[in-house]
Amino acid sequence: MSHSRIWQPAARLATTTFMVALTMLGCSKPKEVQKQTADSANLLIQTRSDQLRQATDFIFSDERFDTDAFNNDVSRSLNQWINSKPQTVEWELDPLVNTWSDEVRLAANLGTMEKLEFLPKDAQYLQLAAWTNSMVQWIGEQPQRIAEFRYLLYPIIQRLTPDELESLRGTEKPVSALLRKANPELTEDEADELCLVWQLFDWTVRNIQLEELASPPTADEIQLFALNRSELNLPAAMGVPGPGYIRLPDQTMKVGRGDAWERGRVFLAMMRSMNVDAAWVGRSVDSSEAANAVPQMIVVLIGNQGFLFDPEFGLPIPNANVDGIATVKEVANESKILTALDIADFELSGRNRKSIEYGIRVWEPSALTLVLDAPPVSLSKRMKVMEQSLTGTRRLQLFEKVTEKSERLRKTTGIENAVLWDVPVLSNHYRRAFDQAVRFKNTRIAQLYFAEQIYDMPCPIKTALTFRNEQETFEQLQYEFIRLRTARHRAITGVFEAASRNDPPGAKQLLLTMRMSDEEIEALETDDRIRAAFGVEQAGPDSQEENTENVIKETLKSVRAVAALWLGIAHYEMGDPSSASQWFTQVETFDEDETWSDLALYSNARSDEARLDYAKAIRVLQSSRSPQAAGDALRARILQSVLDAQQALQEKSPAPAESPEN
Repeated sequence: MSHSRIWQPAARLATTTFMVALTMLGCSKPKEVQKQTADSANLLIQTRSDQLRQATDFIFSDERFDTDAFNNDVSRSLNQWINSKPQTVEWELDPLVNTWSDEVRLAANLGTMEKLEFLPKDAQYLQLAAWTNSMVQWIGEQPQRIAEFRYLLYPIIQRLTPDELESLRGTEKPVSALLRKANPELTEDEADELCLVWQLFDWTVRNIQLEELASPPTADEIQLFALNRSELNLPAAMGVPGPGYIRLPDQTMKVGRGDAWERGRVFLAMMRSMNVDAAWVGRSVDSSEAANAVPQMIVVLIGNQGFLFDPEFGLPIPNANVDGIATVKEVANESKILTALDIADFELSGRNRKSIEYGIRVWEPSALTLVLDAPPVSLSKRMKVMEQSLTGTRRLQLFEKVTEKSERLRKTTGIENAVLWDVPVLSNHYRRAFDQAVRFKNTRIAQLYFAEQIYDMPCPIKTALTFRNEQETFEQLQYEFIRLRTARHRAITGVFEAASRNDPPGAKQLLLTMRMSDEEIEALETDDRIRAAFGVEQAGPDSQEENTENVIKETLKSVRAVAALWLGIAHYEMGDPSSASQWFTQVETFDEDETWSDLALYSNARSDEARLDYAKAIRVLQSSRSPQAAGDALRARILQSVLDAQQALQEKSPAPAESPEN
């Protein structure tokens, strides 16, 4: 992918408008927000014995309004805790860091790993751990809905005897039961674990719109796109965008966008929370090339088997019979499993696209490398101390023993080459360069910055109030701000609706308040009350206030589009694909710049599939134009085989075939 696409300024934001956005969205906050940020900081200043509890409560809470304040509050509180009493723990730097290049080792600042001092950026890693911990809990408690995974389980269902089919209808864990049929060597607990892994992978695909994976930057691109000079000879440290490192995993989850590697990092973070061994499988020529292996798929260890998932395709790798998830053993014995992933041009909507060959053609261990994703902070002494100190529902998996993990993965996969991925280090340095460029108001990063900052833009809650309600005092709106990221936070943690009338609103309720009409948005030009609510004075010709007004209007439109998308996802998560589809269809109307068109289309197809309308789902998937088009074409191919099997069965027997979800 050309890096000029990444740096292309947002078409609807001029340089002056971006400067206003920097001031409004990144450098100032409403007084109420400032007050609440200060209040949240004061809550953390408790006695030292309470610091760990207060810090972890704050990490799990969504009561925050500023990322920098959150990072500083958490690190300050944890440092007060860790300094309050002597900490004794056995720790040594993991030997796998030796697979990093000298430049990456220098960039990782290995000396900080032994220090018992929490850094502000540690808070984002802890936030990610809290999010993924919550996801493992609430998704694990969700009903297992066969319809969402039926595309790979249908052949197993059709082989069931009447008694087995009846038993499947009566079980609370039908997907686990079918996975045991496909993998008889799995225990019940292992089948449950594999089901949860699949559910978490599916959440990742449905919630993170795939962006094109960029090629490593060339020398010319480094010279053209560098935001700064760096002593490190790393493009990322110079602010040059590249594959996998533009966003940290917590940012990918929050924004809902990422390339295949960023999407994979989110899934791997979930595996860390489950305490399940997982790593990338990368293509390499020989052991000397291991450090430069290109990640292709992810292997997850369940029991003594390695199951394969592809974040770019958005699918588990189907086994040879297309009736379950392929394992390492199966792929090693059946080369056709990988060649069956090739996509023909006629499967890509007739757009004169070339056939796509899958990246790994043969499972040849000597030509493959295990690529382990471990953020540098996860290898640190302070994370080991903190993990051992947490208990109960606040227990988090924070410390990585990557060498031990690599040994278990080697044994199962037969792959001897194992390296520690450099992308987590590069991501830290890229974000540092990016944030510095924001502070210096570099307009070349306008598009990426604006896309991220809409999640920090305050949006008025329209409860009993509306812009046309003359009976209420409009000033109340000034005290009813909510950030879109609060709704996203609650959706990530599975809080879609308030448990009771006295509880805070769930994600669905918050997202509904962000759907302003065109009339309400345009009223910003003429209604003094609305202008005052957003802090906009009377505008003059070519004034900064006019630019501020335009920024607010564009932001509100962006919020409206993503709110509709996430409302659809919320309904889908709650088992209502029909309502979900209605919201996904609205995204096309609201999303003027087609920012979310790929994910909206895919989500609509998934809603059709969940309703067992395979013919419609196939048509939608085959029309995909996203970087996930190959995976969508493969899913359409699998659904077509299910549809053909159903039709053949109906022709053979006049009575409709029964399935447990019918």
